[in-house]
Amino acid sequence: MYLLSLMKEERWIEASLGGKVTYDEMRVFGIELRDLIIQSEIGRYAIHIDMSRAQPFDRNVDRVLTEIKDQCLRQGVTRIMTLVANEAQAEFYTAQRLQNVLEGKESYLLDSAALVGVVNAA
Repeated sequence: MYLLSLMKEERWIEASLGGKVTYDEMRVFGIELRDLIIQSEIGRYAIHIDMSRAQPFDRNVDRVLTEIKDQCLRQGVTRIMTLVANEAQAEFYTAQRLQNVLEGKESYLLDSAALVGVVNAA
């Protein structure tokens, strides 16, 4: 399941992914995101993807998400910020997309609920 929101004046797109995201759902998500970008005519923009409430993706779903992010960067995205559920996901995706992270095009952030657990454990 997913939800897309456009904040045209702020040049911001928010995408929320939750529950079990299938291969077909991720493909449709990519198509709808691309269409939203084209129809909105907002030019350069940023995307915030919240996948902290989604179940871990299988390899094929993850590959499609990578393709979607690459396409967005080619279409003029200035930055993709992805909210993940835990440190392991943050480390995995940062390593997977390291060049874009180093260039400041992407970042992987922990869900604030995960941060509370880290602080309480200290």
